[in-house]
Amino acid sequence: RYAPVLETRETTDYRALDGNWSVKSKLNGRKHRVGAHQGGKSINYIAQSKWSSHTFWTVIPPNVYFESHPEWFSLIDGERVHKVPQYSGTSLCLTNEEMFRQYVENSKLALNWHPWADNYDISQIDDAGEPNRRMCAPCTALEEEHNPSGFIIQLANTVLVELHKNFPELMCSTWAHHHSQPHPRHTNPH
Repeated sequence: RYAPVLETRETTDYRALDGNWSVKSKLNGRKHRVGAHQGGKSINYIAQSKWSSHTFWTVIPPNVYFESHPEWFSLIDGERVHKVPQYSGTSLCLTNEEMFRQYVENSKLALNWHPWADNYDISQIDDAGEPNRRMCAPCTALEEEHNPSGFIIQLANTVLVELHKNFPELMCSTWAHHHSQPHPRHTNPH
């Protein structure tokens, strides 16, 4: 028998979703066909696709906020942008306090509308790495201090603390993806 330190462990490779293989590989995430008697755990996001990964644009959609709040988005070559020719998106300015307050408010609103959700993803959009990184001075300084993964985990921790005031049992997920894969220097996930 094996008792994992993590509540869930999963991969998204369709070849690894078979229940028996998952049990042998100690995988029990939401997509694995593992029954509760085998160690499976149900994780309930607000909705499967846009709320379970790469959620920055789901919570702060550029088509709603960019025109009135360009300062909430990446500063690239001296210009605030939410997309560049190479990729579909950039990132949020994670040091902007007004954006952070709106992020928390939008998150609470979404969770109030979906009371069954017990996991909330806080993660960068896909392809928001080089050359699309946030480049304002405060973000650059924090990212250099913590490295990209620590900076994103710091945001996730802070958002989760705020969300726990209304949703004390809520779990949070985030991604080590593209530029944020290296281990954080100073920040540990809650």
